[in-house]
Formats: sequence, C-alpha cells, structure tokens
Amino acid sequence: MNSELKKFDEITVTVFYLGKIKYAPGTFGSIAALTILFLPGYMIWYSSLIFVLVLSIIGFNSIKRYENVKGFDHSSIVIDEVIGMLIALSNPYLILTPFWILISLGIFRIFDILKPFPINLLNIRKGAFFVIVDDVAAGIFTLVIVHIFQLGYRILPFFISFWEKY
Repeated sequence: MNSELKKFDEITVTVFYLGKIKYAPGTFGSIAALTILFLPGYMIWYSSLIFVLVLSIIGFNSIKRYENVKGFDHSSIVIDEVIGMLIALSNPYLILTPFWILISLGIFRIFDILKPFPINLLNIRKGAFFVIVDDVAAGIFTLVIVHIFQLGYRILPFFISFWEKY
C-alpha cells in the first residue's frame, strides 16, 4: 500500500474492504447499506439521513485523498453506493419488506450502473463531490420510483374493487 494512503481512508472509502471484492464491488457496497435495517423500523428513515450526512462528510475527505493515490473514481470506492442506498431507504412511508428492499436495491443498482440523464452529467465531473453526488441522485430517483410503485400497490386494489362493482 502506498505510504501516502492512510489506512483510515482506505477502510472508509472501500467500506471495510468491500470495494476490494473483485466482482461487483458497488453491489456489495449497496448491500452494506442494508445493515441499517437491523434498527427498529421507526428509526430507519431518520437514522439513514444521519448516516448519509456523517458518511458524506467523512467520505468526502477520504475520497479526495484516495483519488490522489488510486485515481479518479476508482472502482474500489463504494462509500458512495452506501450513501445512495441509504437515501433510497430514507422515506418513512416505504414498506420495508424483503420484496420491496430487493426492488429498491435493484432499481438503485440500475441507476448507479447505467447512469441515465441527469445522473450521467454528474458522473462525468471529477472530484470527491461528484463521486458522491451521482449516487445521491441515484438514491433520490430510486426513493421516488419505489414510492410511486408502492403507492400504486396500495391504491390498485381499491380501483379494482371499485370497477368490479360497476
């Protein structure tokens, strides 16, 4: 390991070396965010926001130093995936069943990998801020889409029963 790279920075940006996994390190980083689900349900959404804030502050400086040694947006940097996935789970109105958690994880990974507009505009910029902010955007889009899906899931039975009567 390069002497310029501090152990703390490497542990932080790779989320305890999950980013060093050879295949799909971003997916493993996203899955790491799911550990927040071990908290009681009423604590998940606001704890997610607190973790997003803390990890963003800590991660920003660690990413800057890590990029100086490893290069721009190195594939082993996965703290941004943790932050994005925590945002996707930070809606207090989400149903947090295994099905919806997997849907959230899948949608987040799709946004994170494909980087559709406007996420792609954030991803092409260099620097620690943009490493984090493109995953923040993916997390926000995931949160909104899953919320819309769940709203439809809740409302659809009402409309089906309403139309069956007439």
